Amino acid sequence: LDDLPVGHAGPAIVTTSQPVAVLVHHDHAERDRMSYVGQLSGATTLYAPLVVKDVNGWDTIVHVQNTGPTPAEVQLTYYSAGGVGPTWTDTALIPPLGARTFSQFNHPSLPSGFTGSAVISSPNGSQLAAVVNEVKNEGAAVSYPAPSAGVSPALVPFVLRNYRGWSTGIQVQNLGSAPTTVNVTYQRLNGPGGAVESASVPPGASTIFYQPANQQLPDDFLGTA
Repeated sequence: LDDLPVGHAGPAIVTTSQPVAVLVHHDHAERDRMSYVGQLSGATTLYAPLVVKDVNGWDTIVHVQNTGPTPAEVQLTYYSAGGVGPTWTDTALIPPLGARTFSQFNHPSLPSGFTGSAVISSPNGSQLAAVVNEVKNEGAAVSYPAPSAGVSPALVPFVLRNYRGWSTGIQVQNLGSAPTTVNVTYQRLNGPGGAVESASVPPGASTIFYQPANQQLPDDFLGTA
C-alpha cells in the first residue's frame, strides 16, 4: 500500500458488508513466511500455550491489539513449562485500536532458555486480540493466534515420531483455575498400536508432550491424538 510508510508495523481492522474470512501472511525476503487467521472478536483474557526465550535459536514475540474504543490495560503473566518456579509479568497501556509488541527476548527478567506459556489479560476489562510469532535466528518462523477459550477433549489430527524426518510436539496449557491432569491418547494410522501419556498441569501453565521422547511410540509413527 502506497499510503503506509516504509517500515510500518501495526494492527489492522478489516470491515466489509458481508462476512469474510481473513488470512494474514508475514513475508521476509529470502527467509520464511508466517501465517495466521484473522480474529473474529476480542476477549478480556487470551492464552499463549508456547512462548520461549533463546531456546535453540528460537524466540517468541507476542503482538497484542486493543480492539476497543478506550485505552486497555494489558498484563502478560509467564509460566515455566510444568508450572515449576516463579512467574514473570509484562504490562502496558494500549491506546484504542492500537497494538503493543511484547518481545520475550527483550524481557529483562525472563531467563535465557525459558520455555513456557503466557496468560494475556486486561485488568480493566478491555477486549484484546493477540498473535504469537516464533522466529529462529537463522530465518525459520511460525505464527499462531492466541485463543480465548479451551475445550476438552481437544483433537489433534496429525502427530509424528521420526516419520520421514518429521516429528511433532504437543503443548497443552491449563486454562482453568485449578490443577488438571492431561491425558494424551495416540492412535496409529500407518500400522497397529497406540499409546497413552499423562501429566499434571497447574493453572496457567503448560506441559510439553514431545513425540520423539515417548518410547511407547514406534519410529515412523504417523497418527492422531
